[in-house]
Amino acid sequence: MVSKLVGCGLGARSLGWANMLRVGSGMVPRGEVGMVVAQIGLGLGVIAKPIYAVVVFMAVATTLVAPPLLKFAYRGCKPVAPEERFGLG
Repeated sequence: MVSKLVGCGLGARSLGWANMLRVGSGMVPRGEVGMVVAQIGLGLGVIAKPIYAVVVFMAVATTLVAPPLLKFAYRGCKPVAPEERFGLG
């Protein structure tokens, strides 16, 4: 989780510290692809059940940690009303 928070945040360093934290926090819950790969590996017998359990745990843990991180990252921000423009083409 720390590597995603720091690594993705560094990619947004030109946007300032607050946006670095927001981008990094938003990228933390990305375990669904790992779960798919682990499921395929489990089915092929390449990954053992304990390893698969760790992958599932990390996917769930990062998913649960992300909302509090994002709430912290956006503290003090005021909501902005969306523009109500609609156009075709």
